[in-house]
Amino acid sequence: MNRRLLSHAALAAMTVMVSAGLIAGPAHAAEPSPTPVPHASDVNVARALAACDPRGTTPSDASVATQLNGTLRAKMRGYMSAYRVSCARMVIKAVHDRGLNPRAAVIAITTTIVETSIDNISEELDHDSLGLFQQRASWGSRDQRLNPTWAANAFLNKMISKYPNNGWMTAQIGQVCQAVQVSAYPDRYQPQAADAQLIVNAIWPMISAPVEGRLYREPSGTIAVVAGGAPVRFSSMEELNASGYEGAPFTNVPAGWLNTLPQSPRDGTYLRNAADGGISVIAGGAKYGLSHPEWTALGQPASINVPIRLINTYGAIPRNGTYLRNHANGNIVIIAGSAKYSLTAAQYDTLGKPAFTNVPIGFINRIGTDPTNGTYLRNPVTASVYLTVGGAKHGLSYDEWIALGQPAPTNVPIEWINTFGAIPRNGTYLRNPVDSSIYAITNNHKKALSYDEWAALGKPDSTNVPINYLNTIPNV
Repeated sequence: MNRRLLSHAALAAMTVMVSAGLIAGPAHAAEPSPTPVPHASDVNVARALAACDPRGTTPSDASVATQLNGTLRAKMRGYMSAYRVSCARMVIKAVHDRGLNPRAAVIAITTTIVETSIDNISEELDHDSLGLFQQRASWGSRDQRLNPTWAANAFLNKMISKYPNNGWMTAQIGQVCQAVQVSAYPDRYQPQAADAQLIVNAIWPMISAPVEGRLYREPSGTIAVVAGGAPVRFSSMEELNASGYEGAPFTNVPAGWLNTLPQSPRDGTYLRNAADGGISVIAGGAKYGLSHPEWTALGQPASINVPIRLINTYGAIPRNGTYLRNHANGNIVIIAGSAKYSLTAAQYDTLGKPAFTNVPIGFINRIGTDPTNGTYLRNPVTASVYLTVGGAKHGLSYDEWIALGQPAPTNVPIEWINTFGAIPRNGTYLRNPVDSSIYAITNNHKKALSYDEWAALGKPDSTNVPINYLNTIPNV
């Protein structure tokens, strides 16, 4: 910002007067030199700072700082820190959120490098200037100027007013900075523009939503394609090439950036095996391979090429709490215990209208209607939890639920719960978790099995149930 400076002539005159002894004072012992007053632009002088991101710094901020310290060439080389990256990140995000070209971020970061070394200075070192841009009190309140988002937008507003019709896109970066800041040192901006560009290049991907189907590369050399918002990492260049990305461009991102994204593709993502062109839709951790007519009926949605090994990690049946919608008739089913239940509109409303995935009827038809033994269902209206086993249910007391390990239930309509009987079907095996005794169900009765009897039957799987439930079933 503006500073009142002695002219070169005045400084020269004072030098002559001192050297000639024309300015004299009483003789006394030499005193220590006073501590220099820090300037806002100093890069390595302690001063009071305010946080830039209210949530603090992130591991990615630290990683980017390390990366930049080895690539920057001007003032900030070796001086980037997680804090300074967090400040730059907030400024760049303000540009991104306004939909402006990244060049606006380069202009803003160039300014903060010169004015404050990308520090959010909270003490008035230069008149009443504060913040990343050293904005005077006439710009706004103290809190506003120390808010990086507000300060960046105030800077951008003035930049746009000085350069209407996107004139800032073609003007020299240093000139734009000077037009906004009206600094006493106009020549200091342009030399920092190249490093500002490097900073923006490193941080812009951190605040931008990843682009579907785009390749991203970390400094370690790891390359991933984004599918359903998640990074799918390639194990080798051979795998990348086999997936159809040979020679494709990639976007460089800081170390650890891939880990900041969700690690599994969202429901409704379409994954394509480049080897045979087969497309699978993903829902609830399961896949369904689409026929060409099914893919066409779904509107020929875009798919992302991924390694076949990823597609093979998905099972056939969605996890509990997944909602599938028959795209042909709009009917919605809920999944619990590898089984489906068709919902009425009223039931779907009661469950809170959860998100669903449009799928072909073929996906829905391959899912049965009988939950696996040991499925826990919850009536969302009363919060009652039921254990289902062998086509029967048992309403659990709170203590029973605790004793069973507090298993996670799935919210379902009471109408589905009411379809279950009281006693499991023949061939069901129940286990008392207290003493490990096992019972076989036959014709609505239970029979306690010895170890030898259970072993002779092939050691069939059993389901832990409360003793109170066992006591409701008559003995053989």
